[in-house]
Amino acid sequence: MKTTSKDKLVLFSALGSMLIIAFAGTFIFAKSFEYDPLKPRFFTSTGEIVRKQPIYFDAIIVPTGAAQSIDYSNAGFASVVSITITPENNTSSVVTMPLASIKTWSTTACTVNILQSNSQVVSILGATVSGLTAATNLTGMKLHIHVVGW
Repeated sequence: MKTTSKDKLVLFSALGSMLIIAFAGTFIFAKSFEYDPLKPRFFTSTGEIVRKQPIYFDAIIVPTGAAQSIDYSNAGFASVVSITITPENNTSSVVTMPLASIKTWSTTACTVNILQSNSQVVSILGATVSGLTAATNLTGMKLHIHVVGW
């Protein structure tokens, strides 16, 4: 049987199509395992968290220093992994620099105490130190909230 140029053209065309399909399939398969920096992966001590992981961010102006309540119930957490509270206050005085302490927390809200240096100093083992007290100078103070859970 003699091969004609038409037969060769059909054979090369079929081989070309198969090669294109093979390269496209390999590319799509490889892309499915590619690292995506916009899709972070989260881990705990027991391994990777593979379910939806909501993250709550907010900044609130602080009206009081004692027992500030922060509601993050709209995030819909079933479990909370981490709560970070960072106080912001434009001050250069050590006495009015705020500290935030989480008093209580749940999957819907947390209570935060805001502290500042006590102006009464004491001497401990020859070092002069000042204690902490509930914050009183809250003008312009904000709390930045970051809650992670699932």
